[in-house]
This record gives sequence, structure tokens and C-alpha cells, in this order.
Amino acid sequence: MAQQACYSVNVFAGPAQMRRCRVSQIMVSKISMPIRLHTRLKLSLTRPGEMPGNILPLLFLAARQKHDNHDHSMEVLMEIQHVPIAKTEMLIRKPISEVFEAFVDPAITSKFWFTKGSGRLETGKQIRWEWEMYNHSVEVSVKAIEENKRILIEWGAYREATTVEWVFTSRPDNTTVVSVANSGFTGDGDEVVKQALDSTGGFNLVLAAAKAFLEHNINLNLISDRFPDQVEKH
Repeated sequence: MAQQACYSVNVFAGPAQMRRCRVSQIMVSKISMPIRLHTRLKLSLTRPGEMPGNILPLLFLAARQKHDNHDHSMEVLMEIQHVPIAKTEMLIRKPISEVFEAFVDPAITSKFWFTKGSGRLETGKQIRWEWEMYNHSVEVSVKAIEENKRILIEWGAYREATTVEWVFTSRPDNTTVVSVANSGFTGDGDEVVKQALDSTGGFNLVLAAAKAFLEHNINLNLISDRFPDQVEKH
């Protein structure tokens, strides 16, 4: 069954700008002609997290049809046909064996991501990761480990367990591309989009922190500095 999400959006000045809009990047913006819209449009997202290009001209035409010098808002009812998947990747200038080891050995991972891990990642094991500065922990079920290639886990970071997959790709110059995909988000449209955006942002920080630590032996404190007010409470 399709999931729905409502967004209050603003229409940009022209189709060329509108084509660059993504669901995760819709912003408040004034346009050259004052308009007020009470149009409720039903859109189908054919790609996770992105407006179909052929819908955008319709939005622009709707904006042009209604204007009375008041506000500039439009309510869009979106029907999500494919649940969003959080994806990100990073080049780390270290050999693949070293990068892979950094994510399976908690003694290394705790230098740039969580602060404590109950054990090394091995297929079939149940692991606990802790972020002590937030007084938070997550149960991890290790589904697959392919040495220097792939890590697959399920974890309870959201309302239901989701799947996280790391893929490690060696390059000719002895560097490594790490790709992360988090999938399986549940809830209504608003919830799954929020979870996917939050996960994407979080794993971006993790990979950036891993890069800084592995390449330069620097802990940037990206994880603890993401929510400084919450750290101060514990």
C-alpha cells in the first residue's frame, strides 16, 4: 500500500529552478509574482526522495493560476510508491583491509563512531553498540560478513529494525570507497522520509569521521558534537 506524506512547500520563480527541487531540499522562497495557493495535488514519487520531472511543470502552472497578493504556500499530498533508502559513500585513502577492519573491530570503530562495542562483528553474533555521551545504545544483529567486501546488519536505531549494508570497493591507487545503505524504514510517509534523511546525515558524519581518523589519526568529535545540548544532560 502506498504511503502518504504532506509537505508545505513554496514554488520557485521558474521551471528551471523547480527542476532542481528534491523532497529533502524544498525551501521557503519568495517568487516574483505574489500568489496564494489552496491547491492540493497528489503526486507519485517514482524514485525514492525525488519529485518526478514531469510533475514540476504542473506545479508551476498551478502556481500561476492562483494569485491574490497573500501568502505563497502550496500544500502537496505525496504518495510514496518506494520507501526511501538512505545512501552515502566516501573515498578513504587507505587500503581496503585497513578500512574494513576499522568497521568490524570495535576498538577502532569507537575512535570515530560509537564509544563502546560489545564485540567484533561476526556473522550470527548479537552485538551492542553504545554512545555513552548520549546514554544511548543499539542492539545489532550481524547478518553477513564478507571480508574486505561487505558488512550486513540489522539494528534497532528506529521504531522498527532496519538493515544497514556497507560495501567496500578497492581502487587501483590502493584507496577504498565505502558505501553505506540503510533500508527498511516503516511508518507513514512523513516518518519514513524523516528517518531516511536522519540516517543519511548520520552516516555522512560517520564516514567523514572515519576518513579523518584513518587518514590523519584525528578524532573530529563529529558524533558527540552533532547534538551538544543532549551531551550536556548526561
